[in-house]
Amino acid sequence: MPIASVLLAASLAACSEKAQAPSSVAPTHAPSLANTTGIPLYAGSRVVDTRDFTQVVNRTNAAAASNGDVLMTANGTYKGTELVAASGASFSELQGWVDQVGAKPPAGYARVQSSDLQDASDDASRYGIAFTVLKKEENGKPTGIIVMVMDPTRVTRRLGPALSLISKYQSMPSALRSVIDEKVKQQTGFTVTEATQPDSPLGVALGALDEFSHSDQRAIVVVNARKE
Repeated sequence: MPIASVLLAASLAACSEKAQAPSSVAPTHAPSLANTTGIPLYAGSRVVDTRDFTQVVNRTNAAAASNGDVLMTANGTYKGTELVAASGASFSELQGWVDQVGAKPPAGYARVQSSDLQDASDDASRYGIAFTVLKKEENGKPTGIIVMVMDPTRVTRRLGPALSLISKYQSMPSALRSVIDEKVKQQTGFTVTEATQPDSPLGVALGALDEFSHSDQRAIVVVNARKE
């Protein structure tokens, strides 16, 4: 699996459809909400958006499952929670926190490790994104969690012109999407299709980027999904 596919097929959730993305909330003004994800957040961070979601996965071939999805890897109905929090901590401090979460996950969870994910994590840090993926199985039902942090300023600076192409993608006729895919891939190494997978770390990050466009804070995103 190409590293870019793991990344931008994935730090604020469900960017594959605009309707699935979290509602825009200004991190500096939104009231604090409850954290129901089961992942204790970085000290001093504040929840600014949270929602429950249902996602139906119905892939018709194995290739469709290779675009970077890391939580919902098998066909079926998944239910989960998506949380966005704001933090004044530096990206390096939050990156260290993500590493700690992966090293000592909540009871029952194990950190997902593979060469692709490790390479993706190494590359993601260049964009200002760090993440870990946790999974467990209970009563034969898999549950996965992405814990991601992002420096929106660095992401915007590094992706640059590609962001405007990505934002236009959903409104373009299908015949023209391949052209945009190719342009974005030339600029970044990944396609928009790969960048808008609903449960991949960088797709999650791109989905939350707008929420922090007028803030100097860093973003924390936690997405969990359980197969029904």
